[in-house]
Amino acid sequence: MLPTIEAPSEGLVTAIRRPRWGEVWAFVDARGELTVHRVIARLRGDRWLLRGDGSEHTDAPVDASLLIGPVRVVRHQGRTRQLRRSRLMALRLHARRLVGLLR
Repeated sequence: MLPTIEAPSEGLVTAIRRPRWGEVWAFVDARGELTVHRVIARLRGDRWLLRGDGSEHTDAPVDASLLIGPVRVVRHQGRTRQLRRSRLMALRLHARRLVGLLR
């Protein structure tokens, strides 16, 4: 999730409602691993597209049942900061996805 989150970091995840476009969410990926990426789109059938801020590729669609919750606070090397929803970052990631589909 660079540049937003550096590894290794700890995060506070809250279990609430549906994702909102631009939020950073924790989920279980296809390999069963915990992953933290930004929500960039909602698909039919209550599935979601997520992508790491520094990633070149969008994740496979994630079923809502595999979503854990939004990441609210991140601690890295003793420093704590709150994460906020970023519509601009989500828009940039979504645009990169669309450009990739057109190639």
